[in-house]
Amino acid sequence: MPSVLKKAVDKNIESLASKAIYRSKESARQKTYPKEEKGGSLSVDELQRAFRMDEIVLGIVHIYTTAIIGSGYDIIGPEKKSVDRIKEFLNDINFNLCIREIVRDAFVFGKTYFEMVKNDKGTKYVNFVHIDPNNIEIKKNGNTPILDEWNKPKKFVYRKMTGLGKTDKVILNQDEIAYMTYFTLSGTLDGYAPVETVYNSITWKKNVEWSMGEGAHLYAAPPIIVKLGSPERFPSQDYIDNVSRDIGNIGPNAVLVFPYDVEVDRLEASRGMSELSDFADYFSRNIAIAMMYPPQLLGIGNVSGRSIERIAEQWELMLTGFQTIIADQLREEVFAKICDLENLRSVPRIEWKSTSGSIKLSAARRLATLMRSGLLTWDPMLENYVRRIENIPPMGKEAVQRRNEDTKTSLSNMDEIFEAMDESVAKALER
Repeated sequence: MPSVLKKAVDKNIESLASKAIYRSKESARQKTYPKEEKGGSLSVDELQRAFRMDEIVLGIVHIYTTAIIGSGYDIIGPEKKSVDRIKEFLNDINFNLCIREIVRDAFVFGKTYFEMVKNDKGTKYVNFVHIDPNNIEIKKNGNTPILDEWNKPKKFVYRKMTGLGKTDKVILNQDEIAYMTYFTLSGTLDGYAPVETVYNSITWKKNVEWSMGEGAHLYAAPPIIVKLGSPERFPSQDYIDNVSRDIGNIGPNAVLVFPYDVEVDRLEASRGMSELSDFADYFSRNIAIAMMYPPQLLGIGNVSGRSIERIAEQWELMLTGFQTIIADQLREEVFAKICDLENLRSVPRIEWKSTSGSIKLSAARRLATLMRSGLLTWDPMLENYVRRIENIPPMGKEAVQRRNEDTKTSLSNMDEIFEAMDESVAKALER
């Protein structure tokens, strides 16, 4: 029998069914992994989409990027000429912008490509250009990658944009490209991507969030149920259509008057939102762990204030480890090539500064203990090291000479210095 209820239910079912069909096709497509290409089971486009579509992945990448850029860095090495050259190069290429590309690509693709551009004479590197992983691959002889004696890729095929949407295939040699991998597996040439590890979790989490959004909409504005007539008096089709139209046009100031045989109600939505929220938290936790970020710092799970502090300290150690991986890759893939081309005798390295008060306090206490025990004595390098970690300008040559002319600093004076460091860092932590 025709009725407003049947029409409304049919319409709702048709809408939900169309979405379900779309979602089923989408899920089926996502579960059908493409053939292995560029070192992974997922394509570059799929990894990029996963990065863009999930707020946790996007947020954690930004957290790491901000933490690394905010900490600052020093270039250290035994030869001043090479240190100055690397500083000049990083300043010329706006290195902080490069850090964004490095961190994002590390988590999303597991690797980063930069073209190292030389001047016209080929005697100096003058630019450092990020390459989209979609546009480059290791050159192969048939299906076999061409490697050097160290089993590293010897050449790369770069589909370089030339303007007007056209591309040219360019062969890049090892000295023309920085190819950095971060999370690696034995026997593979590529790094693996944390985003790929949790791709399914990202997809399932999005499905849960879609269901939560639909549930919230139905809970806030549930469908209207209208009962017309009685078993003895069935309403006409015109009557059904008129009431349906009037109900559908209800506005904030509407006044509707119906006879006694009209009953209006709402279809209550399921209240299983808490169960859906648990599923969302479960997938979010998996994603955060794979992205090397404690889920508790995202508000997932119940922990005490003191536990949060310890967890934050553990993440700071993970951040330090990740920075070390980046530093090693930069030294090998960038700094070493600059020094080799320009005949510099030593290869500097990048040293990240720490912005963590707890780490600084721990370092200050260890140094104080070593000074008190006599295992360390004052010298300009030690003082400049302490100045560097405290973001204090280094001693100049004149200051060092004056210090050397003075009486040797006693251990008690050094105790006072490091106790003052303890106190200043502790006060900073309290604030």
